[in-house]
This record gives sequence, C-alpha cells and structure tokens, in this order.
Amino acid sequence: MPSVNLLSPAMRVARRRARRARWWLATVAVAGGLAAIPVSINTVQRARAAAIERRTVPAKARVEESRRKLRLLRARCAQLSLEISRASALRAKRPWAGLLQLIAGRLPQEIWLTRIESVAAEPPTPVPPATPDPEDTDVRLDGPGAIRIRGYALAHESIYEWIDRLKKTQVFTRVQLAEAVKEPMLQGEAVRFELECRW
Repeated sequence: MPSVNLLSPAMRVARRRARRARWWLATVAVAGGLAAIPVSINTVQRARAAAIERRTVPAKARVEESRRKLRLLRARCAQLSLEISRASALRAKRPWAGLLQLIAGRLPQEIWLTRIESVAAEPPTPVPPATPDPEDTDVRLDGPGAIRIRGYALAHESIYEWIDRLKKTQVFTRVQLAEAVKEPMLQGEAVRFELECRW
C-alpha cells in the first residue's frame, strides 16, 4: 500500500536532528555510566582500605608495645647474664678463704694490714674489633686477676721478707711492691706500703 509523507522537508530534518541528538545523548550517558563504574569501585575500595587501616591502628600500637617490652626483656637478660658470669668468675677464680689464710699465715709479726681488695685482671692483647651481633647477649667476664694489700710495717726488711715468703708459695705469678713510704706512727716511724699480688 503506498504511503504518503505529508510532513514538510524542514520538519523531517528537525525530526532527524532530534533523533540524532537523542542517540548521542544516550551514547554519552552509557559511556559516562561505564566510565563511572571503575571510579565507584575505586572509591569503595579506598573506603574499605581506610576502614581496615583504622582497625589496624590499635594492632600496630600493640605490636610496638610488645617490641618495646621485648627490648626491655633482652636488656634485662643481658644484665642478668653479666651478673651471673661475674658471680661464676668470682666463685671459680680463687678460693678466697684459703687465699686469705695463706696471706695471713706468712705475715711477719712486724706487719699489720689495713686493707685487702681485688684488682681486675690485666686486659688482654688488643685484637681488631669484630662486627657486634645485636642479638648476641652472651656476656663473658673474667674474675679479678690480683689483690692489692695495704698496711704498715715497722721496717722495710719485714716487707721484703714477706714478699719473699709469698713468692715461695708459687700461688702468685708476680708479687710487686707498689709503694713504701715512712710515716710518723705513735712514738716512732712506720712504713706505709702497698703490695700487689697477681696470679
């Protein structure tokens, strides 16, 4: 059946333009919607990441507190290891009661003592420093390597006699007179001395 278009050419052009405009608007709307999908997904992911980050803040604080306590415990362990090593070295180095008995047993009557103290061991020959291990808390410590004796004698000869007696015990590797000075004492003079006995 034949059809007749009674619209004027200007109206037909206007309709075509309107259809094209609607098509372009629909196309732009679809493209905009498709482009908005990744943006919305990214926004949602960022929101989730921020929420997770907020939840991890207390956990991070607890981890840092645990690390701080661990550092304190390691320092305490190192200190205790040092004290244990020192105590073991002091106990094992010398039988102090026997050593004092040996010193007193060879003491001439002309000498009286005022002080006996331990002296640290002589430092070993220096070696090139090694790179320290921060995890190494094993502390080694040697005990005293000598004793220092102070006192008074009526004469120098008594001191030399005592030194000779101590050397003959073969307990000490070196018996050295560090100081001997005459001082007034009561009605006369006495020799103030300092002796170092090293083993």
